[in-house]
Amino acid sequence: MDTKTNTLPQPPASIGYELSAITEASAGVVGNKINPMETYQDFTDKGTAVVGGTSGNRIWTDKSYVPITLKSQCIDCLHCVVACPHHAIGYQSEAREASGLIQTTKNILKNLPGFHFEDVTNHSVVHKSDTNYNFCKGCFVCASACPVDAIHFVPKDFINYDEFHGSPVEVEDLKNIFLAPKQENLEDVDTLIAKGKKLSDHKFTDQPSKDAMPLSNGSTMLGEFTIQAKIDMVTMFPITPNTSLLKILEDKVKFQSNELEYPLHLRTCLSEESGYAWLTGGAVKGKRCMMAQGSQSMAQLYEFMNINPGLHLPVLMLEMTRAIAPGCSIKPDHTTTMRTSDTGEIIIFGRSIKDNYYKALLLLKLMETKNVWTSGRLVIKGFVETHALVTNKQIKMDLLSNEAVDKFLGRPKNPFIFDDAEPRSIGTLDFDARYGEQRQAIDQVLINAGENFNAIADELAEITNSAPLQKVDRFPIDQNSNVYIISLNDPDMHTAELVAEELNNQEGLSCGVISINLYRPFPAVELREKVKGAKAVAILEYNNRSGRAGGAQFADEVRSALYLLENPPEIMAIQVGLGGRAVTVPYILKINQMLHDLISEDKNTITHQWLEKNSTDNVLSFGMRGNLTPETTADFDVPISQNNISQMVIVGKGGQGVLLLNGILAGFASVKEMCALTMVGYGALQRGGGITLSFKYSNEKIRDYSDIILTDTLVSFEDDIHLEAMLPQLKVGGTLIIDGKADRLQELKNMLPEETKIIIIPAKEIAIKLYNNATRTNVILLGAILAHMGFKNEEEIFESIESLSTIAQVSKEAGILKKPDSITAILSGYYAYKAGIGEIDLTSEKVNNPSTVENFESFQKRILPPDLLAVANNPKALRRKKRIYQFKKKMYQLMFQLHPMVSQIQSMYLALNGKTPISGGDMACGGCGQINIFRNLFNFLYYLQKEKGQIFISEQDGCGTVFSGMNRTSIWNMPYIRIAFETAHGVASGLADDLTKDDIVVSISGDGGMMQGIRSVEDALHHQDPILHLVVVNQTLGNTGGQSTATTMVGTKTRDGHIAQQHSINFLKLAEKHHVQGAFASTTNLSDFYKKIRWGHKVVKEERKPFLLIMNFSCLEQGINLAKSLILQKMALDCHYFNLYSLKYKEIKNSEGATLYYKKDLAIDYYPWTFGKKAWKTTLLKYAKEQVMMKELVDNPDYLEQAYGQLLGQWQELKNDMGPIKYYWGMFKNAFSLSRVTMMRIIKKTIPREAE
Repeated sequence: MDTKTNTLPQPPASIGYELSAITEASAGVVGNKINPMETYQDFTDKGTAVVGGTSGNRIWTDKSYVPITLKSQCIDCLHCVVACPHHAIGYQSEAREASGLIQTTKNILKNLPGFHFEDVTNHSVVHKSDTNYNFCKGCFVCASACPVDAIHFVPKDFINYDEFHGSPVEVEDLKNIFLAPKQENLEDVDTLIAKGKKLSDHKFTDQPSKDAMPLSNGSTMLGEFTIQAKIDMVTMFPITPNTSLLKILEDKVKFQSNELEYPLHLRTCLSEESGYAWLTGGAVKGKRCMMAQGSQSMAQLYEFMNINPGLHLPVLMLEMTRAIAPGCSIKPDHTTTMRTSDTGEIIIFGRSIKDNYYKALLLLKLMETKNVWTSGRLVIKGFVETHALVTNKQIKMDLLSNEAVDKFLGRPKNPFIFDDAEPRSIGTLDFDARYGEQRQAIDQVLINAGENFNAIADELAEITNSAPLQKVDRFPIDQNSNVYIISLNDPDMHTAELVAEELNNQEGLSCGVISINLYRPFPAVELREKVKGAKAVAILEYNNRSGRAGGAQFADEVRSALYLLENPPEIMAIQVGLGGRAVTVPYILKINQMLHDLISEDKNTITHQWLEKNSTDNVLSFGMRGNLTPETTADFDVPISQNNISQMVIVGKGGQGVLLLNGILAGFASVKEMCALTMVGYGALQRGGGITLSFKYSNEKIRDYSDIILTDTLVSFEDDIHLEAMLPQLKVGGTLIIDGKADRLQELKNMLPEETKIIIIPAKEIAIKLYNNATRTNVILLGAILAHMGFKNEEEIFESIESLSTIAQVSKEAGILKKPDSITAILSGYYAYKAGIGEIDLTSEKVNNPSTVENFESFQKRILPPDLLAVANNPKALRRKKRIYQFKKKMYQLMFQLHPMVSQIQSMYLALNGKTPISGGDMACGGCGQINIFRNLFNFLYYLQKEKGQIFISEQDGCGTVFSGMNRTSIWNMPYIRIAFETAHGVASGLADDLTKDDIVVSISGDGGMMQGIRSVEDALHHQDPILHLVVVNQTLGNTGGQSTATTMVGTKTRDGHIAQQHSINFLKLAEKHHVQGAFASTTNLSDFYKKIRWGHKVVKEERKPFLLIMNFSCLEQGINLAKSLILQKMALDCHYFNLYSLKYKEIKNSEGATLYYKKDLAIDYYPWTFGKKAWKTTLLKYAKEQVMMKELVDNPDYLEQAYGQLLGQWQELKNDMGPIKYYWGMFKNAFSLSRVTMMRIIKKTIPREAE
């Protein structure tokens, strides 16, 4: 296969200085507008606050189906309005006087417990109104909540949006809203599918013609290192970018032999501090210990990490770089790395997979060397070095033999720890008389480490058959250069070296790159030796200055080191790469141009003038908007990217399968023995945020590791404004492959240079025909990508899929591709591409009279129930049938007027009067249970507040903060602050200080963050701060990869592969500890939910005490179909998976009014009708079958028995706390509660066929 056919001539790098990574191009998109991105001056002058409700400008395009409400069937119960997680279903009020009899009956009933009737409901009524299709995500939750099946889902492309705006529709009006699909599209789609199906029964063998070479990434390598180094204890708090390594190690532990001399003990910790403390306990007993964390964890551990070096306790830290707040980026920089670099650890920076492997071995050996024995840190670029996949041809990951590693590392004994020969006390208090000496001893240990470095590097080189690792690397190795770029080692230095090599081939230029490997102790002598003779240097820093003179911390150290040179060079300090911002070839070129101006004989070059005018101390920033473009006299140039490298960017939205393509494309490249790099740009994933895949492939080694700023090929899953934002970064003559419709071709041509190739693939239409689901388009587009990559024919594709199955990392994906439907999909996309570029002619194979995707008759069948369908074309019969429905609606409306819960809903919406405490446009997964909790809670709190006082909100980082405010928008129409994992409840305590009498405070956390922030929670509860603490529980760390939390049910297997072994924690036990009132609630039981919100509101507002509200919700991380969100919540209640109960306290006082003690009053609020062990386990098993997360309970009877035992124990404890009389009286009342016999019964147990 010839990959050069897709490699375009490279434009000069000088044109691209203003460009950042193409993956950032759509960050300014809100709704139908591309907004200009803010500059640093904007944030300086205006701050970072966002006006609440701005998310309402968003448009959710990524859905396959939309709901239509049939007006004849709708009874205006408002259940869909309440159930919609995304504020898509509107309501309107109508003045209507209730009859005297109804008003009198309500006045009598409201004297009974649990009945609340507002006078306003006697004079007004609320109806369902339009569905806002901009907010609707097609999640089907409204259909599952509708008690009369009035909501029907139809494919979104069959609606005429010019005529229809989402209002409940009459049977007669359906014809006006139907949009028939175009016939020519149907012919093309059927032709492609028919051609693809001809070979869909291809028989794959279990013996491919050749095995493909494995793929590698940094996490895979670190997993192998951990086993080879015989690490005894490993822990990590699971948060990206360490989650990939955690999964690898869990698999290794699962299958390790019981006979190992040094078995690996892996522990996931609930906080970084607890994990590091666990390792410290191991290290003091002589265990070999390792932790892997993102950089932000270094900030959490800073104090602890200062202690271990002083105690000679070696803990190996794999720091995977990640930016730290404020702002939010999961991408890498050195901000936290540098601020925590003076702990006394040895610190080494890595650059690539193989480099990190060797450096990990060297560092561990150095840490355990005589006269050193200290902790060490290997700094690895997060995501780039942990998640990016590379082929074996790109980086051949040859591990050393286990015997060689054993011989190199040995198992030396730490002389400074516990010893069986004598009792020792470690870390005793030595006050100021010895403090300075102990701190200097840490310095001396680092000096000793520096002196031992070269000898250990030489020893390692003997077994790796490679050059010894250096403290400081120089490129070119064997020659001095006039100018250097100096940086801590980083994959970006590959790109810097590529540019230097290109420039050195030009006459009169002498450029080099200095990469520092050993940062602590700082190699000042070696750096001076490498730089000697240079005339100018530029220091790259991946962190901000924070007010320092002369640059940030690294620049200060380099300046200090070079000061002692006899003829020190001119120095610039340049801030780059903050938050993972791309360090591009144009940046590297511009730096070299400036350096050559500085060393020219002319001391008044444009660079000299520009620096004098625009820079203090030659310190400047690259890549951040608002900075002036440096101007230079030097005008030499290089290509904007490496020659002979094909670059492809695939862009879609979370949930469309872009992640699946990451491994598959790397695998195909490996099968073809190509060099390749694939890197996913993580966004909001399933929440509809952008997600991108950058793919570089070639027959040559790829040396340009920088993000793609101009791409040869752009593949888009969506034809929307996000794509339009990226089009300017498609190269002239490049290729756009898009899932779209043929009639869009001319519009796209008008946006792009005429040389651009535009290939439109009808992927959604093909997917609907094949899968009845328009979201499964990734395999179809894969076929188009393979055609674009040069796969010559179907046989080559089949052979490659066969070989793909031999690559362990993608063997599962290969199995998916071998399925007949997948083969049809791949070939359909393959043929569509070939036809699009004119290589094949499908005219002769055209399918005549294609099967119609939809006509009006089939459209009617989707919507109308059988009785209405039968009379749809008979006006007289239809009128009779509609009168029956109208009578039914009147009966329901009569019941609703006297139903306390419906009255509450009516009162709430009348009080809201169109206002939205939480606006639409959220970024939650379609059908998310958490956002539904938020909307119901804050709607009802707003109603209870009656517009008196404010609701202040503090939320810790988690799913809620992702879906509620991204890209300068916010759903919150209330004062709201997002804060770090551990501190939401503590921040809420500050908000609660000195409140006005009408204000309330709500803190929000998930179950994972609740445990990590347990100290701030305990502090707030202990001080009895008047806060409504909302804890939303999905039993996973959903925002970081799906790991288990303290609430994960025993036997449950989370997405990262971890099976929970412990019984889950009950957070109301924390409330008991501090005599705080609280409750479990569920949106499935709205009557109970509203009652508890009312109670909690009274506690925090009137009694000025805390209240803890805990709510379980259905989540995509559990591996469930979110269309069943409400259904599964009801099933969870019925199998006791969680229990609705209330915890109250009554103060018992003496005659003088002093509090003697608090008397607990516990009440179960919902009694499942599940009696006996067999029935209980059957119900639990039925619930478990609905979610991937609980598959182990389905497959393993032991886990099911353990889970049942845990649930039984929890229920027995509640029963015992209540006492028999109160327990059975509560059961009797609950059995005949109005909510139970009416509204809780209407949650259906089925979902529409299209949602399956």
